[in-house]
Amino acid sequence: MWAAFDPESGPQIRARPPDGGTPSTLVRQAAGRASGTSIAGDDVAWSEETPEGELGLRLKRGDAAPVNLTADAGSHGYQASIKDGGLAFTRGRFEDESFHSAPVIYGLATGTRVELPEVPSTGPFPSDSRWPRLAGPYMLWLYDADGEGRSGVMRAALDGSGMTPIVRDGPEAPSASRLDASDQVATIIVEPPRDGTDGNEDLPKLFQVPVTGGELQRYSCNRDTSPCPPRARALAWSGSTAPPPTSTR
Repeated sequence: MWAAFDPESGPQIRARPPDGGTPSTLVRQAAGRASGTSIAGDDVAWSEETPEGELGLRLKRGDAAPVNLTADAGSHGYQASIKDGGLAFTRGRFEDESFHSAPVIYGLATGTRVELPEVPSTGPFPSDSRWPRLAGPYMLWLYDADGEGRSGVMRAALDGSGMTPIVRDGPEAPSASRLDASDQVATIIVEPPRDGTDGNEDLPKLFQVPVTGGELQRYSCNRDTSPCPPRARALAWSGSTAPPPTSTR
């Protein structure tokens, strides 16, 4: 499933089976810009810009009409991920001229909704939470508490309790741009500092940390780039001239 743009009809959500041979079908003729799709079985979620300029988190179950899970005024929903009967996404909102963000868990079968607490800020502005992912009995997400651009990994129970960092934010935290997770490990993309050079050390790298906590370890290979973390294993493709072009761990 993916977000597309048709020159005649505008933004769309389209889908097709993974065999690649079946023509795609129209899931949704979006009213505004669409992005951030996630699919599991007959459940589909994505972000769609509303006429008010907000980013609504849409959920479509089977043949039912899509529902906006962030329909309250001033709310934005993005970075959706469906797993194990739950939908995780980030809810953002402006309050007192500052932008606030926190993870949300929505139960697909029950319709229950748990809004996790906002991470306490250690800087002049509210903390930034992004890329929430379900990981067995936990929710994991990236957080920037001090506003310095580096990110830790936060963990909480599915009811929002027990919030604790498994990778702490701070001066030594990684410059993480994205997170994904299995029930055992969290995988993050770490962006190196940009100094105008174009060597291997300037490419994004994959790091993993156990969901239960531990040392953050690099898993992408020396001359490879790995910008898209999967859930269960690390996949990298080679930037060198030596075969094979793809390696799996």
